[in-house]
Order: sequence, then structure tokens, then C-alpha cells
Amino acid sequence: MAAASTVESHQPTSTKVDSPPNRGGKGKKKAGNWKPPAFNVSLPTSISVVEGESATLPCGVTHLKGRALSWIRQNDLRVISADHMTFISDDRFKVGGDNVTYWPLEISPALRNDSGAYECQINIRPKLSWTVTLEVKVPSAGFEGPAERYIKTGSNLVLTCTATVLPHASAVVMWFHNGTEISIVSPRGGVSIHTQREGTLLSSQLSVVRAVARDAGNYSCSPDTVNPAYTTVFIAEEVPAAMHHESASWSLRQQDCNIFLGLLVLLLLNVYLTTAQSSSTKGDPATTETSLRSWALKGKVRGNPRPNSPSQHSRFAGALGLCESSR
Repeated sequence: MAAASTVESHQPTSTKVDSPPNRGGKGKKKAGNWKPPAFNVSLPTSISVVEGESATLPCGVTHLKGRALSWIRQNDLRVISADHMTFISDDRFKVGGDNVTYWPLEISPALRNDSGAYECQINIRPKLSWTVTLEVKVPSAGFEGPAERYIKTGSNLVLTCTATVLPHASAVVMWFHNGTEISIVSPRGGVSIHTQREGTLLSSQLSVVRAVARDAGNYSCSPDTVNPAYTTVFIAEEVPAAMHHESASWSLRQQDCNIFLGLLVLLLLNVYLTTAQSSSTKGDPATTETSLRSWALKGKVRGNPRPNSPSQHSRFAGALGLCESSR
């Protein structure tokens, strides 16, 4: 499967590289004729597949000159292969390509636990490596919206099922109501199913015109090669407002509490300023400090009980508690 990928450059480190090995016994090659190994940076570094299909992680190298090339799984530093030899008991892994300039790691079939980063490494000093990230998507289906739906009798029922499927899977989605397959040509009439697919992404929409009580119950969608998804529909003459506006009500409660807390702050600030102004007219700063301390400790300004008196304190605490519980 051709996967969308992001190409990143992995240039060899500029540190001095070992001279090529003298394998033929014909004397050392001239330094001017030798080039260090280099990766083909035009290859993708990100591969995405659906679980169950094959994954090919590319690695292209030039001027390898007999150097050993290894594939290493980064999450556990497991050496998977060296050249064309594999060192892992899982026979889903193998090295393909021409073993000259192209050394791809092939995983067939790819499983969800195979997701992660893999390193194509050349045995040279300093180490040269090329990292490819594999994403294995799990085929799955689900309904858009809540798991339970409430609609009013006579309204149109619309359910949308989305799924990630295998590339070879068909675009057919089977729909069921209380365990019975739904047909668009049933005597009930007013039923339509529209399905579309883009790559491995599938979307299917079921529409039921003028739903009535018998249309309530359990609905499921079953795409090819994917486990079904389920939802429950309730149909009534009158749908409780809470079912439609629960989130809106929560937002309003939050606004009410914010307004209450704002007014409380303004009230306390007004009391503070009134007390300070009253004391400052006497021209004695010490008197101002004494008055404020008296207000805080005794809870009285001009003979009126303040929130730190037992009765008033409990009222404010209760109001604040209600606001906290609604957050």
C-alpha cells in the first residue's frame, strides 16, 4: 500500500569516516577513489498501513562497499537483521530488495504492536542511520455522536457510521435494526443508505424519514472486515429538554455562578472602601487599621452582620458550594 509520507534528510555525520576495508588483497585503494556510504534521502521516513496488510520500510544506500547493514527496532533496541540475515524468531520480518543499494524491511502482515520507529544502520564509525516510523492503524468502526440518541416522533432519524478498513475491503456497509438487516426496499419505506470511501476511510449514513415508535431500538453498522459498531435510539412523543440541552444548561449554570461570584467580590470591595473612607475622615491612619481589623474579626460594619457571622457565613458557603458542584 502506498502511504503518505514525510521525507526527512538523514545526512551522514561529517566526522572522519573509516577507510574502506581491503577485502581483495590487492592493496589499499587510493583515497581519492573512495566515497563514504550515503542514504537515499528521497525515500519516505513515515509509513502508515492498516493492521493485516504488509508494511515495507525503505532503506536505500549508495557506496556501501561491503559494510554490514542492520535493521534495529528502537523501542526495545532489538537487532532484527544484519545484511540479508534475520535475527528475530518472528518470521513476519524479512529484508527484501536487491541487497546492493536497496535494503527494505518487510513486515507481513503488520500488527498493531509493530507501530514505532525502526533504524536502518550502517556499521561504520561514526555510525550512520536512517529512521523510518511505522504506524499500524487498527480497523475499527464507530458512530458519530453519543451512544444513545433521543428524537421526537415524526422527526427524521440520521445515523452516521465511520470506519477504517483494509485496502482490499469492499465499500459495502450492512445496517441492522434490533438484529434484522435493514433494506432500503422494505415495506416501511423512507429508508436510504449512502456510503462513500476514500482510501481506507469509510463513511456510511442511514436515514429514516418520519421515525415512529417501532423505529426505536438498537442499531448497528457492519463494514467489511471490521467489527460492528452499535448505538441505541429512543423515540418519544415528547423528548425531555434535558436530553437536548444538557450541555447548554451546564453552561448557563456556570454563567450564573460567575455572575454571583462577581457580585460577591464587588459587595466586599464596597464594604472595604466604605469602612476605609469612614475611618480616614477622622484623619487617623491607626483608626482606619483598627476599624478594618474590627470588621474582619467581629463581622460588623455600622451594626450590620457581615458574612463571617455564623448565619451569613453558612449562606455564602452554601452558595459557593453550589457553584463549585456545577463546575
